[in-house]
Amino acid sequence: MFNLLLSLAIAASPDQGSRALWIFPPDYPAALVAEGKEGTVEFQLSFSPEGRVTGCVIQKSSGTALLDAQACRLSLRRARAKSGEARSQTFQHKWKLPVGD
Repeated sequence: MFNLLLSLAIAASPDQGSRALWIFPPDYPAALVAEGKEGTVEFQLSFSPEGRVTGCVIQKSSGTALLDAQACRLSLRRARAKSGEARSQTFQHKWKLPVGD
């Protein structure tokens, strides 16, 4: 299902800042909660023909280096595209402080 969602996100809006579908609220860096840091990061992922992420480049910073780095780190580990469709794609993730606890 996850691969299907990512494939749909890539197919639906190529190079238009698709929302990253593999970054979740629990991924918010705990060190930044107390500082109240939020922001939207825009990044470009490169995919191999097998669908694995081969690179991540920040296109527009969230204003916080740790949030930017976390988006790339998670993308390199979790994002996938359909096999046989090597490409680059721009994504966005809006980091919002976790609610509750």
